[in-house]
Amino acid sequence: MQEPLQITFHNMEPSEALEQRVREHWARLERHFDRIVSGRVVLEGAHKQPHKSTLAITITIGVPGPDIVVKRERRLYEAENRAPWVINEAFDIAERQLKDYAQKMRGEVKPPDRTYARIVRLYPDEDYGFIETPEHLSVYFHRDVVRDADFAQLKEGAEVFYTLADEEGPMGPMASNVWVLGTDKPVL
Repeated sequence: MQEPLQITFHNMEPSEALEQRVREHWARLERHFDRIVSGRVVLEGAHKQPHKSTLAITITIGVPGPDIVVKRERRLYEAENRAPWVINEAFDIAERQLKDYAQKMRGEVKPPDRTYARIVRLYPDEDYGFIETPEHLSVYFHRDVVRDADFAQLKEGAEVFYTLADEEGPMGPMASNVWVLGTDKPVL
């Protein structure tokens, strides 16, 4: 990397443990792509108001061409320390995006875009749900992207194939298509 990694804390005390976790994840990113030019990670702590008690992380990866930017924000609860979880989730997304970018730079053909997952949460009154990949990535989907089944008939635990949307939504990674499978296959 041409410039040193910048780690910034906003609305929270700097933490050696969180900084070390960020540096470990960053080292993993550098193993996937050796042409990273710069990096910046901003951790923003919870605001003083209870209704704004969130933890946010923004990862900016400087690469040749447009930067790769990943933003994650999660609501916190007083009794739980979610900071490591939010950092892990954001870096998993950044790693996936960096791998895709590296494949495009090398001119490699992208693997098939249908990915296996399982429905883990449904909110039928609000017309959406979440699927989880074998790598434990949670992906949002709306009833409009279900292609071969009636949304009202979906059940938690049902297995699906999905395609990931190019952009993240307000709920994080989201599916652009979901196809329901039978339930006789084991989780990979």
